[in-house]
Amino acid sequence: MGNFDNQFIICYFLIAILQALPISCAASNGNSRLFKEVKINGGDADCSTAGKNYKSVTFSSVLSSATIPCANICRQEDACVVFDTKGNVCTLYNLTLSATTPCAMGASGTRAYTKHLGRDIALYKFIDASTIAPGNIALFSELTSNRTSYNDNHLYCPCTQVYDNSWIRVDLGQTYKITRVDVTVSFQLRETYFRTVSVHIGDTGLLAVDPLVGGKDSRIPAPLELYKFYVTGTGRYVILQQLETNHFCCCKIQIYGY
Repeated sequence: MGNFDNQFIICYFLIAILQALPISCAASNGNSRLFKEVKINGGDADCSTAGKNYKSVTFSSVLSSATIPCANICRQEDACVVFDTKGNVCTLYNLTLSATTPCAMGASGTRAYTKHLGRDIALYKFIDASTIAPGNIALFSELTSNRTSYNDNHLYCPCTQVYDNSWIRVDLGQTYKITRVDVTVSFQLRETYFRTVSVHIGDTGLLAVDPLVGGKDSRIPAPLELYKFYVTGTGRYVILQQLETNHFCCCKIQIYGY
């Protein structure tokens, strides 16, 4: 038996071993950093309702390692949050995984994979604002630092002055795919200065140019509430804009993406 035949047999067995690996391992190939296992379709509503199951891709054959190409498809699509594979069908979902998502249950249901939230890419990044109100102890630059001193005094949570369409802008230094923006609102009545807010993400840092990707209504949040904006956007800059004519206050900003 020649060297070529030996190499062919070795390659054949290697392929067989790889295809026999568990799905959780097969989801690696550079994707384990981006995905983690979850359970879906285990609650009182199916994830395919309300347009959450937005795309299916059928592969030419059934593969035990089908999560590898499916993960690559999900990774490349901004709208994809969760994917699962059944046989040779890759299904992509666009949904918010939280306690209020009926189809995303933690303990039961179909095995699927969700993109990791990722690290806080705003940590210690440059931040500025349209204005700053006098009398604050903290500057806006401290909103992206890893601090909790704001729990002691609302003056550690900076505010803008009273102008139309006040904004706060984070410069991430480079372009990221962004999935969530978390804002810890102020307290001691300053939570009322976080009302109708829009979120823009793009590469210019200009409100008139960078796309609108999310927002909240005029509901007054609870003191020190962690408000989460689930977004799909790509860019270097994240801009929060308040649409009321008032102060615009918050205590901390965290941004997640990859």
